[in-house]
Amino acid sequence: MGSSLSWLDYSDAERRTALDVIEMFRDRDTRDELGLGSIRDAFADRFFPGTSTIQTRVAYFLLIPWQYRSLEAQNLGRPNVADRARKAELSLIAPLLAGGDQDGVIGSRARLTLKRLPGDVYWQGLGAWGIRLFPGSRDQYLRRLASLRSERRTELDEDGEPLADAASLIHWHPGLPEPPDDFPETASLRLRGEDRSYLRERVLLGRPRSTLLAWLVDQSSPSNVTFAWDHPEFDRFPSTHRDELQHARMLACAMQGAALLYNLLLARRRSWEEKIVEFEQRLAGWYEALEAEAGGSPRDCDLQELWRALDRTSAAVTLPTRAFVERWTRIVVEGDDLATSPRARELIIGRERQVKGLAASRLHSDAALQLWGGDAGSARMNYRWGIAQRYINDLAVADA
Repeated sequence: MGSSLSWLDYSDAERRTALDVIEMFRDRDTRDELGLGSIRDAFADRFFPGTSTIQTRVAYFLLIPWQYRSLEAQNLGRPNVADRARKAELSLIAPLLAGGDQDGVIGSRARLTLKRLPGDVYWQGLGAWGIRLFPGSRDQYLRRLASLRSERRTELDEDGEPLADAASLIHWHPGLPEPPDDFPETASLRLRGEDRSYLRERVLLGRPRSTLLAWLVDQSSPSNVTFAWDHPEFDRFPSTHRDELQHARMLACAMQGAALLYNLLLARRRSWEEKIVEFEQRLAGWYEALEAEAGGSPRDCDLQELWRALDRTSAAVTLPTRAFVERWTRIVVEGDDLATSPRARELIIGRERQVKGLAASRLHSDAALQLWGGDAGSARMNYRWGIAQRYINDLAVADA
């Protein structure tokens, strides 16, 4: 089935500090140098809702609401509830590190200087999985707690129904399992049987339903592959998921070439001979892989099919982004030697300037170029498959 390519200007509304990036970045493809991130994220949200590249372990979908439910019980109406919430989240780092499974403990390096708390990292996902019922942001939630009276007594109206103020205290899914008796003094990223059952249910019944993530949690076995389309049970995937993954696959493969050329141009501008050779070789190998993945030729790609697939996601592709993808695809299809092609070079230079502005463009600004470490976003997009696969495996493996 032919695929098609398209993208959207990327606006990273959640820029993190350098420490947070070092602490929690898992997928190199999250760096969006050429303004393709919004389409990447639209596909990722469709396939694996509730995930993000800075999440680490599925157990946080329980640890966070457990902490906040305890906070609600003890700190309603206190003006400093936000400070108490931060201290509570930071205090969980040491017990988790002592719990035996240290892989994925958020804050394991930064400890008390951690900038981006787990509650912030998982807040959107908690809503997507139907675990968080409060509709607002984490900051709004904490302000809400500070404004409520501290008594948990449920007052009834004349009809015997809870008053609105009492009903508003239901911020979390009522089926949430109780934490271990010694929580939070003792904590672990390992799931108990009841934890696993609950989270599987939330994935299957959360919003939206019938996602690829839900199918994999319900139907598949643990896997260890680089991309979702390499899954050993791919042929069993529902047809809609297979078709959309094929479009996403072609997009990832085709647009990786633009990222490789971008890095090659940076290497030449820095006169970095080792990197020049590396990216010339990778660009040549990329074209051979593209021919194989497109079914024999890049000419088999149908851009219109991809546009239609993207119409079923949350992406709103801008005209400049659409033009960039179409022009890049045309250059590839017409067989230019991308390492030496003047029009390919000018397209990449113009696109970076369009996305970042002149001052931040590495291909224009010497100061910006010095921040290039030798590889910027050249990995193929995987649409958050890395974190999704880990969640699927954790939810599939029974307790020993």
